[in-house]
Amino acid sequence: RYKNSKPSFLHLALKYPEFRAHTTQDEKGKVFLDFKNADALRALTTCLLKEDFGLHVELPTDRLVPTLPLRLNYIHWLEDIVGTSENIWGIDVGTGASCIYPLLAAKMNKWHFL
Repeated sequence: RYKNSKPSFLHLALKYPEFRAHTTQDEKGKVFLDFKNADALRALTTCLLKEDFGLHVELPTDRLVPTLPLRLNYIHWLEDIVGTSENIWGIDVGTGASCIYPLLAAKMNKWHFL
């Protein structure tokens, strides 16, 4: 999803106050995010999930933040192997606090997970 079209931090900052709180802007209007800050990454991920996938997810502050582009790459790799049929069933062992892989795969391809 983000290979050819990077997210607009300006758009996200204008639309989502929770994201804007973690951004800075230079004199030309370019918006920056501190990628070393876990709270900033959490805000970015939750806003991208809302904006691009229609998913409203709460990511716990005491858990790792899933990096969305890496998770999408994994889903695309699975698509290369099994295709994008709606009749795909999977199990995500060790899914983590966000259940990110099942959420993305179900939203993108209507795959089913146990």
